[in-house]
Parts: sequence; structure tokens; C-alpha cells
Amino acid sequence: MGTPSAAQSFPAPRPQLPSGRSLLRWALSFYGARWQLLAGIAVVPLIFTVLQILLSSPALRGLNIILGILALVASCVTSIALLKVVAGESTAGTAEGVPGVYQRLMPLFWPLAVISFFTCLAVVGSVSLFLLPVVLVGPSLLFAGYVFVVEHQRGMAALERSWYYARGYVANVFWRVVFFGIVTSVIPLLFISMVGVSYGLIHPTSLSSAQDGTALPLPFQIIFAFFQYLVIVPLSVIFLYGIYKALKQIKTVQPSPDELQKIRKTISIFMAIGVVGFVVLLLWVGSALLSAVNG
Repeated sequence: MGTPSAAQSFPAPRPQLPSGRSLLRWALSFYGARWQLLAGIAVVPLIFTVLQILLSSPALRGLNIILGILALVASCVTSIALLKVVAGESTAGTAEGVPGVYQRLMPLFWPLAVISFFTCLAVVGSVSLFLLPVVLVGPSLLFAGYVFVVEHQRGMAALERSWYYARGYVANVFWRVVFFGIVTSVIPLLFISMVGVSYGLIHPTSLSSAQDGTALPLPFQIIFAFFQYLVIVPLSVIFLYGIYKALKQIKTVQPSPDELQKIRKTISIFMAIGVVGFVVLLLWVGSALLSAVNG
């Protein structure tokens, strides 16, 4: 029985993504070194959201809708600015100021909105096919916005690249995102619980009304908004960029046109199902509204 020759080759071990804890440590380190710049960029949608909370009154419903739209647009531009800073493509905010950053990046809003809409259609289509496809499609298209901002790929091309990077690592991506979600949910809940005990001792009637089903007291809503925009949003952009960067380093071979075409067909199928799902949902909502009016 012969022994393996020195020239005999063995399959290389499959490259692994960094662990969730490693990615979180890196994200916290990056955030800690640049928190003033990152928070300065994220403060714009925070302002609109806080105004929306403070002006939440039936008499100001129209103004609240406008503030919500402004917060949504500002959040999208904020995500682009944060990603450019994390990717090292920009030192946004250091010289031109936050208003200059938003003015320069506003043209990127609509292309990102198109990518987000395509992603939404595909995810809705996967929801129509129950849980397993959601776990596949969601992580596979998670990095389409990153591809757009970093690689300047637009529309379906961004979705195709994201799918290519995540293929073979969908479960790894999914569990790292779940890990990040758990960590970033538990910490603020513990903090709010401690604050809530103190607040409840001072304002017991406010907490009792919240327990009866009404909105949380204003201080709690504002604290949540500050934590979400100044901490969670920048950290999530950094954390997901760490996964995206690792996947790019693993997938060094460029996909062939035939490979991208197959990926496009798969995504298109989910999007088509998503369109049908939206139509069915609209018909169902319309039918429910008509029944309520006639009833």
C-alpha cells in the first residue's frame, strides 16, 4: 500500500467568515475611534424623528407625515454617508460639514431607493414561499446597498453581486446578523429597564398608562431614538460592512456573465412573486376597507 506523494494535493480548507464577536469588537473599536463624526452624520434623521415624537398630535398629523418622510430620506442618505466613511472613501463631515455631506450625497438617494425596492420585492416573494426562502433571500441581498456605494453597481447588478458574495455563506451571514440583533436589543432593554425603575418611582402614573396600551412616555421614546440613530445605526453599518468586506476577500474570482445571468433569473422569480404578493395584499386591504365602510 503506497504512501501519498509529496506532490499530492489536498483540497484547501474553506475560508471562514470572522465570528460575530470578532465583527462586533471591530465595529465597536471603529465606532469608538470615530464616534463624533459618525454621530454627527446620524444626527439629522434623529432631529426629524424627535420632532415627530414631540409633535405627535392628531391635530398635527400632516406635519408628522412630512417629518416621517424627511426622516426616511435623511436615514437613507445617512446610511450612504456612514458607509463611505466606514469604507474609507470619504472623511465626510471633517471639512465640508454635515450639510455639505447631505448635499453631495443626495443624488445617490434614488438609485439606492430603486435597489431597496427591488430587494423588498424579492423578500416579499420569498415570504410568500414561507420561512426557508426568507432565510435564503434576505441574507443574499443584504449587501446590495454596499455594492452600490462601494463598487458603484446599480439596480439589478447590485443585487446580483450581493447574491454572489453571500452564496455558500448564507447561514453564516444569517447567524451573525441574528447575533448582532440580539446584542443590540438586550443592552438597550437593560438600560431602559433601569431607567424605567427610576422613572416609575418619580412618575408612576405615566408608566401605568403605558402598561394600559398607550404610547410610552416621551422621555423613553426620545431615549430610544437617540440610541437607535447615534449608536445602533452606525454600528449596524460598520458590522455589516465587516461581513461584506470579508465576503469580498473570499470571493476573489469574478463571476462569469452566465453565472450572473442565472442569479438574475433567480432574483427575478422572487421579485415576480413579490409583485403578485403586493397585488393580493392591496386587493385584500381594499376589500377589507369596503367591507368596513359598507358594514
